[in-house]
Amino acid sequence: MSADHQFDDQLDPPLFRAILRPHRSLSERGILVVTIIAGVLALIPGLTFFLMGAWPIVGFMGLDILLLYWALTRSKQGEKQYEEVGLWPDAIRIRKVDVKGRVKEIELNPFWARLVTKLNAEDEVDSLHLIAKQQRIALGEFLNPADKTSFARTFGQELSRAKR
Repeated sequence: MSADHQFDDQLDPPLFRAILRPHRSLSERGILVVTIIAGVLALIPGLTFFLMGAWPIVGFMGLDILLLYWALTRSKQGEKQYEEVGLWPDAIRIRKVDVKGRVKEIELNPFWARLVTKLNAEDEVDSLHLIAKQQRIALGEFLNPADKTSFARTFGQELSRAKR
């Protein structure tokens, strides 16, 4: 974690801190490899259509490859998004950074806060919200259900401990 997105907790360390990030499995090199493989595989039917005289189809297949590359690189940009959750005895601080780098900071009193989860059919957390007075803050919307479940369990225990 770099210093530009840490909470100012040098004097008072948090009881709990987590940085939530969306999972991105492909690196830039991986995106390039997938695009090249798809392009090579598209050559087989493309060449067949070209030899049959249906050459305009080859252009549309090339467009498909470009759209695949665009979609994968666009998805990669989502890795800039994260949420930082910090818990102190007197405060819960949430910093949400979106894909464009815009920052939203929220501070709540842990005494008034409660963690609300909605479970799916497999008893994993489908949605996770922190509710305090009139505020309802969604946490980790970009996480998969298993990661939401793990975070909810750990954060819920620490929140209960902080209230005591």
